[in-house]
Amino acid sequence: MLSEQALSAEFKSVYRLFLRGTASATPQSTRSTKILRRHWRPIFEEAAMKMTRLNDPNCHAEHAELSTWMRVWDKKLDNILSILYTSSHSHGLANRLTRNLSLLYTNIDSKPTGHWKPQYAPDDPRYRIPEPVQFEKAKVALQRRRGELEKQSWNALGEAIRMAESTNEISLGRIIKNPR
Repeated sequence: MLSEQALSAEFKSVYRLFLRGTASATPQSTRSTKILRRHWRPIFEEAAMKMTRLNDPNCHAEHAELSTWMRVWDKKLDNILSILYTSSHSHGLANRLTRNLSLLYTNIDSKPTGHWKPQYAPDDPRYRIPEPVQFEKAKVALQRRRGELEKQSWNALGEAIRMAESTNEISLGRIIKNPR
């Protein structure tokens, strides 16, 4: 992670403003606030890394590209902050957007990942897949079809989110899976 002295006071101030904005956009739910902050944090981390590279005197070749990226990021950040401000003052579309984003991210975070856990032995019974019983084959097929439908719907939702982000110059956060 970057040291605090490497970041400008303006960047720290904007990040604190973002933190306060998420808290005021979801005033009755600290869980929603934490979820929104966790999913928007990678955007700030990326901006912090690019800002330190922009201020680095050895990176003259990337200067034009980084300054263009920072201008676009500033516009996106202004739009994010305006949505959070509007969400905190009215119960309209912006409020529904922040509420639904937090619910969406909660749903994504709560799904089991099925990752290997190193603290268990490789032959631990928790890793065994139970044998399907004859009358459950239809249920398994139904679950598989539902899983495929869910994957397709998430792909469509992700595409709609990317289109909304590009046309409105806004960022709706990033989904990062925890390998817990």
